[in-house]
Amino acid sequence: MVRTTRAEWVAAVALFCCVAAGVVTSAAAAAPAAQDVRVPRHPDGHVFRSVKRVSEKGDDVENAKITETFRSPRLPLHPGGVINSDPRDMPLRFPEGKVGIVGFVAEVVDRNGTSVPLYEVYNHHWIIFDGHGNGGPCQSLSYVFGVGAESRGTRNAWGLPYVLETRGDEVWNANIHVIRSGRFVQDTKGCIECRCPQGLPGDVLGRIACCEDGFTCGTAPHSGEADADREYFLQYQVTYYAQVTPEMRAVEVFVLDVTKCQVEGDIRRNPACPMPIPPPLPHPHWTLPQQRNYGAGPAAVTDARCVDHMSVEQEVPYDMDLVFTVGHQHIGAINITLSRRVAADGSLAPICTSLPTVGSGWEAGNEKGYITAISMCNFTEKPLRLRKGEVLHVESLYRADSDYGGIMGLSYIVAARANAV
Repeated sequence: MVRTTRAEWVAAVALFCCVAAGVVTSAAAAAPAAQDVRVPRHPDGHVFRSVKRVSEKGDDVENAKITETFRSPRLPLHPGGVINSDPRDMPLRFPEGKVGIVGFVAEVVDRNGTSVPLYEVYNHHWIIFDGHGNGGPCQSLSYVFGVGAESRGTRNAWGLPYVLETRGDEVWNANIHVIRSGRFVQDTKGCIECRCPQGLPGDVLGRIACCEDGFTCGTAPHSGEADADREYFLQYQVTYYAQVTPEMRAVEVFVLDVTKCQVEGDIRRNPACPMPIPPPLPHPHWTLPQQRNYGAGPAAVTDARCVDHMSVEQEVPYDMDLVFTVGHQHIGAINITLSRRVAADGSLAPICTSLPTVGSGWEAGNEKGYITAISMCNFTEKPLRLRKGEVLHVESLYRADSDYGGIMGLSYIVAARANAV
């Protein structure tokens, strides 16, 4: 796990945008009439900025905790439309100068700042780069902040003395992948999983390359003002201290990937699984019988034949104190666990299990059938010491009751280098 250089970061950005290059080439040739409707984007979202200064107990009044709210450049989407921004074309504003970041959260909103539900615009993922990369092993995942559909319920946050210290020379950019699905799209699950045309190399189910920037998911007939093109934004809050003081400890980000840096994978239904195939994702404009067929969420998995396992291991590069960790998964997920391998007997000692929350309503943040939050573990009060050379193990569990395309299993880790003794 090493920090990338500026040149390596530029290469990583290009790599992430063209993930699974072989699939990109084949998909472009095999994909049916996906319309290229790229719309020039402008940084008009940057004009939105609100500041909240809070002095907490023990804070220096002159160095109180600050929360600023920003917006990305606009994200125009037509019915069925897809935006998967090249980070180099999606600049973001961040607090200026050398600051200590202790929190970050984001969501998709409309021009009025109203939260947009996932069944209208699916937040496949957003990842934010700072121009320097992170300490993880995957060049294609060299981001500093990143999450997906669970954004509103999953805040990256830790407390003093730990801060993500900026240098003041960062170049903040974002890869934002959003899909306007909902009632316009004939196959919502297939659309938001980025299902690929049949016959691609490796018989893949879903990949980012199959719903790239400017593509259109297959749409049902539509008309009226509600179906018109609309503008959206990624609205994000940064919580930080304006001054980095000597007692603060700098943290570094690491991202581990169960697909071994391939970013995405597929889950195939196990024919031996006795569970029924889940019904389609619901939408509030469906008829009542259609809504009743779905219920409040998928049933619990109780049969091992209905569970798919993916895992990866990585050595710790130096003595460090674990401060915060959270997983990232897609629809169909059961959980994702970060563990340490016990050297004495090779067993696994769990550190943190991230559990997805599936929504049960129609309001933004509780969308029925979608992952709306993933639990996290915060060790600020009692950091967990990890020793150089010990092995971290990440295991991602998904349901095998259906096919799930383009799934992810990421472990986001925030840690500080251990103090010299």
